[in-house]
Amino acid sequence: MSDTQPKPTPTAARVRHDSSAHYYRLDGSPCHEVQKADKSGMTKTTLAHARKFNLLPSVTTILRLLDKPQLNAWKTEQAVLAVLTAKRLPDEGDDAFVARVLHEEEQQDQEAKIAREKGTALHDGLMLYFGGEAYPEELKPWLEPVINALLAFGERASSEIVLVGDDYAGCTDLIQDCEGCWRIWDYKSAKNLPDRNKGAWEEHQLQVSAYAKSYQNKLKRAGAQLKPIIPGIIYISTTAQGQYVIFEVENWEDTYARGFAPLISHWQWKNNYRPENPNRVPEAAATSVEVENMRQHYIEANERTAKLEQELKDKLAALDVEYLPKDLPPAQGSPELAALRARLEALEAAQKPAAPAQPLHPAMPVTIPKPAPVSTAPPLPTPKTVPPGKKVVWSSGTPTTTPVEAPQPMPLQ
Repeated sequence: MSDTQPKPTPTAARVRHDSSAHYYRLDGSPCHEVQKADKSGMTKTTLAHARKFNLLPSVTTILRLLDKPQLNAWKTEQAVLAVLTAKRLPDEGDDAFVARVLHEEEQQDQEAKIAREKGTALHDGLMLYFGGEAYPEELKPWLEPVINALLAFGERASSEIVLVGDDYAGCTDLIQDCEGCWRIWDYKSAKNLPDRNKGAWEEHQLQVSAYAKSYQNKLKRAGAQLKPIIPGIIYISTTAQGQYVIFEVENWEDTYARGFAPLISHWQWKNNYRPENPNRVPEAAATSVEVENMRQHYIEANERTAKLEQELKDKLAALDVEYLPKDLPPAQGSPELAALRARLEALEAAQKPAAPAQPLHPAMPVTIPKPAPVSTAPPLPTPKTVPPGKKVVWSSGTPTTTPVEAPQPMPLQ
């Protein structure tokens, strides 16, 4: 664009972005609103407020980084339909018309609002029941099957509790103390339930994995011996009474480590903000997934070292060459193997609790087998003296002496 051409100016019809989000204080108390600077009322908490008051972003705030192509396409379709079907006021310009329809009346959200209202009613009904209160009678056909399904897993331990994790916080809907495990649930309402064969939507798997990780940290800080944690999502239909589907996130530690934890780092990098969090778990503490991956790496390196050692022995035996100690790997294995062994020991040590405390529930000890020792070649004996005219050779693990062939004189021309 040349300097002589007029530059576009912002119009009322331009897309507006909401910079507000959900934030929590370090103690887990919500801080979704703060007082205005002029003390004239409250306003939604923004990133600027989070920096000022050292707040933690919510799990859902971090998950906003994810692209949602299907949701975005649906929103675009609803906005276009709203503009096409809305009536224009007399002498109303294009920008003012679009601004009124989309931003003031929000006509494109009418269908979504109806679904949200139904979903909120179902969510609140479950909260009332598991909080020990009665829920509206008209919701009974919708919620009774869901409640029965949840009670089949175990009793309620706590509901609607805020869990503080590593630089984030979030409110989970229900925690159950079940036989042999903890269960963490999040309620979701949907017009169309997810396919049972495809599993829960990825964003929700990340969400409950973050809750599970923060609850695991909470138990560790309390000095409790852990029992398995199983996070899950229960989807409730907003259109069909009593219809629901339940999904469990079995490998949640891997989902957290490779899915949600990188999002935390990216969110902090993108916003140039990392809260000062004294409850942050030290980075040296490894998850069981990391330890298992390192253990497998160590075992594979151990096998490679043993294989190379045997190949070298076979080659020396086949060539019948003189034995030299430098030809074989070091007695403690390769440098790669030694480094892996040291890293594995550090990771396993970081997983151990600092001191045993009064457990919150019966212990479930987990025995982690130690990796196989490094296969090394025993030192080969060498004769103390070598008779004149003999040399030492190595063959099949035993040094022997063989005559030294005398040099043949060259024939005279």
